[in-house]
Amino acid sequence: MTQKVLVVGATGRQGDAVVDHLLSGVHGDFAVTAMTRHPYSARRDVASLKDRGVRVVKGDLDDPSSYREHLERVDAAFLVTTPTDGGADTEATRGRGFVDAAADAELEYLVYGSAMGTNRVEASEVEALSGKQRVETYLEESGLDYTVIRPGLFVQNFEAQREDIEDGVLAWPVEEETLLAVVDVDDVGTVAATAFAHPDAYAGVHLDLAGDVLTLSEIAEGFAEIRGHEVTAEQVTDDRERERFGELAAELYAWYDDHGGFRLDAAPLADLGVQPRSLHGALVHGDWATPEPAGVDDEGAAIND
Repeated sequence: MTQKVLVVGATGRQGDAVVDHLLSGVHGDFAVTAMTRHPYSARRDVASLKDRGVRVVKGDLDDPSSYREHLERVDAAFLVTTPTDGGADTEATRGRGFVDAAADAELEYLVYGSAMGTNRVEASEVEALSGKQRVETYLEESGLDYTVIRPGLFVQNFEAQREDIEDGVLAWPVEEETLLAVVDVDDVGTVAATAFAHPDAYAGVHLDLAGDVLTLSEIAEGFAEIRGHEVTAEQVTDDRERERFGELAAELYAWYDDHGGFRLDAAPLADLGVQPRSLHGALVHGDWATPEPAGVDDEGAAIND
């Protein structure tokens, strides 16, 4: 039986990964509807969704009336929210509005893409986490069947530093020994699609998602191994440089510096048999590896795996 799923944020990294896995056929038969504010845009990401057979509809999280009818036509939904264009209060309002609309539509299941750290009380002090924390609490009290996925730092975020990393420097707004939980965004898609396919196993679960917990120095070493040259970790402290990452990120990483870094609760992952990619696996998946000559034995150059 085909399950109908509405994906909010399908033109973003998490939503796109969810769409990919729902359409893969690996997890079952899904009909996907993508919600965006600009469904008739000629942008490549919207066109790509349509080319893959996704129904693209108009909806704005600031206006619940714009998407209520979409929720009534599907069985389940994936929701992701962000504070980048309004702050934590706006993010919380948008998330709560969607949860209310989902409850009114008697949605069977909702998967929420949150962020690691929201289970910590002090997260209420951090703009990047506070809104998500409030959405999670509201979702818990809604009566809906749900799963919360809390990914760590996406390895894909390092793409913005690819040139610098290739030149031998990994610069990030965090102290070199602060622990960072890293994850391939593709794993969000895997877990979300699996949850939609097996809601009984995932219902009510708050899942921290990361493949490795490493310091910035260790992440630099991971890049060095995969690139085949030295990569040095540097903490970004200059205000002009911090502007590249934005104030939300700068505040978040300063908070992690002060609170012992990321904390991964790996027990739910183990209970569900979820095995996210390691940093090495994510870098290979993200085409970071330097091509090596093939066709020689182990007495000569490396043989590709």
